[in-house]
Amino acid sequence: MAERVGRYEILDQLGAGGMGAVHRARDTASGKIVALKQCTATQRGSKRAMLEALFEREYHTLVRLKHPQIIDVYDYGLHEVGPYYTMELLDGGDLQQRAPMPFKEACKHLRDVASSLALIHSHRLVHRDISPRNVRLTADGRVKLIDFGALATFGAAPHVVGTPPFMAPEVLRRMSLDQRTDLFALGALAYWLLTGRNAYPARNVQELPRLWAAPLPAPSQHCADIPQELDALVLSLLHSDQVSRPASAAQVIDELTAIAHLEAEEHDLGAQSYLASGPLVGREEEQRWLHHRIDRAAAGNGVQLLIEGPSGIGRTRLLQEVALRCQLQGAIVLRADAQESTRAFGVAVELAEQLVDSMGDAARAAALESAPLLAHLSGDLAAKLQTSAGAELSDDPNEQRARLQTALHECFWRWLGNEQWSSQSTTCRRPTIIPLHSWPRSGTRPIMHGSH
Repeated sequence: MAERVGRYEILDQLGAGGMGAVHRARDTASGKIVALKQCTATQRGSKRAMLEALFEREYHTLVRLKHPQIIDVYDYGLHEVGPYYTMELLDGGDLQQRAPMPFKEACKHLRDVASSLALIHSHRLVHRDISPRNVRLTADGRVKLIDFGALATFGAAPHVVGTPPFMAPEVLRRMSLDQRTDLFALGALAYWLLTGRNAYPARNVQELPRLWAAPLPAPSQHCADIPQELDALVLSLLHSDQVSRPASAAQVIDELTAIAHLEAEEHDLGAQSYLASGPLVGREEEQRWLHHRIDRAAAGNGVQLLIEGPSGIGRTRLLQEVALRCQLQGAIVLRADAQESTRAFGVAVELAEQLVDSMGDAARAAALESAPLLAHLSGDLAAKLQTSAGAELSDDPNEQRARLQTALHECFWRWLGNEQWSSQSTTCRRPTIIPLHSWPRSGTRPIMHGSH
């Protein structure tokens, strides 16, 4: 029988490192193939707790970072082996086996990486492990940056982290790190893509000082068609002195675009690159109040939350923080916007569809009695429940509404109280339902709201 992690069926292993392993997995609820990363550290006590905290922070950061060239992440869950999260599966391979490549193609890929770094650096974060294996190709010929386990804030870092040939001198010297640390690694990546050789072919960090001391040949000495301007850019990125490197990823993007005569990115690409939910500043009292109630809910004590207020005061942002905290505790988070769900029982139907997507057969089994009636509400819900509208309804609209409302009530309570959830995780978390917008002032409120 195939190994299961939560609702995911493990198909094969894609890679492994000191902190965990990445698998190809199938979502048994939707059938979608994803990549599943799990913290499988064998350490115990405080060391394991530290690694799990780093793993959680990696997911937390990737949820916030939204950029076309940064990998998308999905679910977070808890398992007896260790916490895990799922992300998009990129089948295009990494850049390790793609070098050397034509300089224009290399410039295009380097610009994609620089674009993602520009976002990361704008929030005073350093990736710390830019390397060919951490840049993966997509089906449309672009690349995406992956593996954020070494992410750190600007400033001095307590540990030396990175892949030796791509490690900047200030990392080994325990100096302050900033955006130029990643730009050095970007220069090392450029050298590899252009020449098929590492600028500093170190097998371990002890070899680096000797390699840094030797003159570095320009990439064009290995591949003659590389233009002089690209030589100069790569060598400047690989300068041992941080001050002598380009000041920002934006500067590198401009130079790569000009050197390779690349088409400028569409004006709205920048709008796609943002911190989806940056650190919430202020609202400390509200956050403490919410966190206390989330912890109570996680311990099995039901909680309802309704956040109301005028437009523009940050309700959605606060609820995003609640949703993320719930997800990191292993809860299922469902989202609905009452203003967009205008059909009858629209919010409840949207939440029901998401829950069936998340829990698959367990949700369908719990809804078996109500499914033929609920199928009248939505063709999509009927398809997800794998049923058809088999129950007859009265011609009286009021009677129809009362019967459907009763069926929804009963179905949600069966879902929320169903012991089958415990088979999905060693830490049983009942679904957490969090609408991301307040309900309209008029009209019927949803059957359920808040977190339970």
